[in-house]
Amino acid sequence: MLINPNARHKNTALQNVATDPFDRPVPGQSLTGEPNKWAWEKPPQITNVDEALVFVMDKLQNSPQTQKNYDKIITMGMPIESITNTIALGGFIEGLWSVDVLELLKPPLMASLMLYAEEKQLPFVPFNNDKPADYNPVLDEMDDFEFFSTMEENNKEAHDVVVNALNESVDRIIKKENMEDEIANSFLVVSPEVMDSENLEQEKNNE
Repeated sequence: MLINPNARHKNTALQNVATDPFDRPVPGQSLTGEPNKWAWEKPPQITNVDEALVFVMDKLQNSPQTQKNYDKIITMGMPIESITNTIALGGFIEGLWSVDVLELLKPPLMASLMLYAEEKQLPFVPFNNDKPADYNPVLDEMDDFEFFSTMEENNKEAHDVVVNALNESVDRIIKKENMEDEIANSFLVVSPEVMDSENLEQEKNNE
């Protein structure tokens, strides 16, 4: 069963691109390198899918900075499927789990991340869609304009919610300022001179 039901309909434009048939490892090349050089060549630290899921979600829930980063990329419109694939592959590269656990981890991890987004009321995109080849947002180098432009392109619903909230906030500020101006110019407001004279009179009476 496919995680993404739209995967069958992905763009196949690259199928006709010419490739070099000799640009690939020769048979047995992996046996000529230094043994256990890479983390994934060593025994994995986690061999159970449930333990791997608990490990990932614990790191997410116990780190405010991690939550902030994930909240930002989810709201920006990065699909949950892409985030899941990145986490699963990253754990394999670091030697945390095997390639089998990598694949078995994807469905429950994706479901957990969607549940996380729903609990925090973050509008999210569940599956990967066709994206430009140069789509690679870097949060640390992205200014607010680029962030909202990317959000508008990839997560229109979240973008509209933010824009509406900003417009409502601006309207409230303008109404408040107008109300304060009306009150200040109203005949019901006692001028400072009148208040000062009343205070002087009261002080004389007290004497």
